[in-house]
Amino acid sequence: MVKAFDEAFVAAAAERLAALPPEQAPDWGSMRPPQVLAHLTTAVRYSLNKEALTPDEGGFMGHHIAKRLILGGLIKLPKGAKAPKFYAAGAKEGSADALKSESIEFVQGYGARTLEPPAHPFFGPLTLDEWAKLHRTHFDHHLKQFGIVL
Repeated sequence: MVKAFDEAFVAAAAERLAALPPEQAPDWGSMRPPQVLAHLTTAVRYSLNKEALTPDEGGFMGHHIAKRLILGGLIKLPKGAKAPKFYAAGAKEGSADALKSESIEFVQGYGARTLEPPAHPFFGPLTLDEWAKLHRTHFDHHLKQFGIVL
């Protein structure tokens, strides 16, 4: 079961990532902490309609199979999975403040049910609940790269 994507989780995640040395190597992958902060911020900004939309990259496999397995908690995000193209346009380095700010905007809009996120480029159309699950799963995935479990 996926845990909540809420303000307390967001603050703890951002603070823990910001406390890592900028050159800290992850257990897998190549992103250092400043790149992970930017990467996660870009994902949240995309769900807030603040990033350019990208074409569908998931098709049947992403929209129906991977979406159900990952958002259903049956499998974890794979290590080394290719990120959707919208990340290419995102910032190359991020900050904990930007991550917290954008994420809290999502959390508050989620709670008020005022958000209208776009379809995810790999998973396809997602409900608000599915976007919140995806953000939590995505954050956990990158925190675990640095041995952080919240």
